Amino acid sequence: MPAVAQQPRELVLNRVREIPPLPLVVRELMSVMRKPESSADDITRVLSADQALAGKILRLVNSSFYGMPGHVSTISQAVVILGHAALRSLATTLSVVDSFGSELPAERRQVFWQHALATAAGAEVLARELGLPEPEEAFVAGLLHDIGHLILAIALPEECEAATAAGIIGDPEQERTIIGMDHCRAGRLVLQHWKLPNSLIECVRLHHGEGACLNATSPMLTVVALADRLSRLQGDTGESPAVTADVVALSTALRRDPAAIIGLLPTITARFDEARAVLGTADLDLDWTSESFGMFPPNGLPVVVLANDAKRTQWLERLAERHGYEPADPRQWLSEGPHRTPVLVICDVESISAEQMTRLEPLLANSGARVIVPQPGDPRRIPASWRAQCGTLPMVFSVGELVL
Repeated sequence: MPAVAQQPRELVLNRVREIPPLPLVVRELMSVMRKPESSADDITRVLSADQALAGKILRLVNSSFYGMPGHVSTISQAVVILGHAALRSLATTLSVVDSFGSELPAERRQVFWQHALATAAGAEVLARELGLPEPEEAFVAGLLHDIGHLILAIALPEECEAATAAGIIGDPEQERTIIGMDHCRAGRLVLQHWKLPNSLIECVRLHHGEGACLNATSPMLTVVALADRLSRLQGDTGESPAVTADVVALSTALRRDPAAIIGLLPTITARFDEARAVLGTADLDLDWTSESFGMFPPNGLPVVVLANDAKRTQWLERLAERHGYEPADPRQWLSEGPHRTPVLVICDVESISAEQMTRLEPLLANSGARVIVPQPGDPRRIPASWRAQCGTLPMVFSVGELVL
């Protein structure tokens, strides 16, 4: 493992200074759209001042995605079709992608932008569900939340490779130890360089801060944090699976039951697919769709969740059900004795007492079931007799992770 750079902050700051400023048109759009009296003419005037950006917007509006190929020739028409807030999100997205489009290898870019778009889509859908005043701003916050990973990978590549190998990417404290700076702080420096609003900077700086994210006074931050965790359902996020552990607490902080959050997943996936069209317009060479992540789910295979926490039980059962498994009654399964049906068992060692684990040990060891433990889970709590048949999963898992 390479030694931490002597002056990581200076290295990051030097690379931040090399990033092109966010176009004036984006900052003006944000300013204009915060004024209640702003009109479609104001938006058209601002966007028309940047011909390159205007051209990309027109190319997107005329793409097959919007079903209007060749019919939209002016920004004023685009404003009518897309709406003010959607255009602001679109302009910001295109400008950010332009700033980092070729800085990393294609595979790293793909993982990063996949995760960024999945988080943006989830944040916007959650914000609409909660009735937040600016769901499009939640989209932008989700898009930018991990921008610090990009600048760290560019400024401190060896340290980031070491952190990736150690499996600690996404844990700010561990990142500071190995890299010398965490991605939240690096992202804050980028957004300050771009002179973006404090509401966005807060989401970038604090989306891994448990205390801040669970504080009801900042719902957009909590929304972005939850969307960040949910994005694992769209594939690799580039971060440690352990960072999804607080997904149930975040749902509770938003006063939503786990089942309600899981019920939004089809809408989030649809919004994610819509957002992919933006990256195609931004000239990034990415080749993926939401269908490319995971495998076809099994039909109705039984799953037993063993847990003492009602909300964690609900989350694990509903998510497994979403992936094609059929939740089974754990009491009935445990009472079946040696002839019990082999199933997938999710054993939540976080909420099960040591005494209960002792009672479960012989039952699970002789059950023939595949046992998985949600992270984080202390491996010392797993009895040695069935440790060999035990795997681990994050609290947010894809169907591919369940099937493998």
